[in-house]
Amino acid sequence: MIPAPPIPWPPPAERRKRWLIGVSGGLDSMALMHMLKEQGFRDVVVCHLDHGLRGKESAADARFVKRATEKAGFRSEEHTSELQSRFSIS
Repeated sequence: MIPAPPIPWPPPAERRKRWLIGVSGGLDSMALMHMLKEQGFRDVVVCHLDHGLRGKESAADARFVKRATEKAGFRSEEHTSELQSRFSIS
């Protein structure tokens, strides 16, 4: 993996404070999580919602995010919701 270049964070972005991020498993949110790790953020809580709309793929995303979060050394919070039963998705 190529190290991320230093990001000029605005002054309020304290690396010692707790940060809560939503991670879907897509490229953008995974890149954010890895960048925060590389930039020295330590107290990051990674949140993931398994909405169940894509069946086995949704569950696979949840497992993927959990493994990546553990590897980064961050705390994870996951929730599963059966939205498919509430909405008609075509």
